[in-house]
Amino acid sequence: MKQVILLVLLGMLASAAAPVGYDFKLRGDIINVNTGKVVLYSPEDTLQALLSTEMKDGQFVLSGRLEEPGLYLLEIAGQKLPIVLDGSDMTLYA
Repeated sequence: MKQVILLVLLGMLASAAAPVGYDFKLRGDIINVNTGKVVLYSPEDTLQALLSTEMKDGQFVLSGRLEEPGLYLLEIAGQKLPIVLDGSDMTLYA
């Protein structure tokens, strides 16, 4: 019985030590814009750049790991727009 309890406690400890984060991939297809930079900013007032990529022929792929899903700011070729990131594989048409 002690071994079962110990095994359960070790399992709970291992799951608590698992890496925390949110992995995502955002694909974009933007019309009327051929090239430019795509930057993802934090949702806070500091506007800290978190990830960036280049857009070619109006298409981009932005992927990485964030602390959590939620509201972020996405800058596409100089225009900032709010975006909710909550999926693992998303597509943005604009």
